[in-house]
Amino acid sequence: MDGVGDPPKKLRALPATKGRDGDLIDIQLLTCQAVTSYPWTDGEPEIAETISVQRYLVTVADKVVTHAVRYGGVSMQPTILNGSLVGIDLDNRHIVDSAMFAVQFSEGGYPVVRRLKPKVGGCLFAADNPATEDQLIAREQMESGEIRILGRVRWILNKF
Repeated sequence: MDGVGDPPKKLRALPATKGRDGDLIDIQLLTCQAVTSYPWTDGEPEIAETISVQRYLVTVADKVVTHAVRYGGVSMQPTILNGSLVGIDLDNRHIVDSAMFAVQFSEGGYPVVRRLKPKVGGCLFAADNPATEDQLIAREQMESGEIRILGRVRWILNKF
């Protein structure tokens, strides 16, 4: 089962800078509105801030994921802590069993992170925190665009 919508255009990678600790790369922390409106048709996305991190921290399978959001909440604890940075590959919306994805539950709603587990007739949206209830979403809700898969979580930089 794939995410809903047209495949987005390729994101441009930001240039790396050289730091004393090795190769650094700029990561764009997007606003929630920027994540939910991807692909951006009217210019650049709204950037909350830009930070520099070591390249190896944000490279997965030879792809550098340079867009992230600051996570707020407790539903994915202990995996993702409140205030952590979460790298989202906005080009990857293909569901892989138990992988984490950024998901939007309603038009204009804030994105949330959940583990997606395909089931017959739909998909289970699971939280890592046992105090948060899992949700079984019907295939029709996903295909209609009522529920949108925004992108796959590729890295987490937890705030300690």
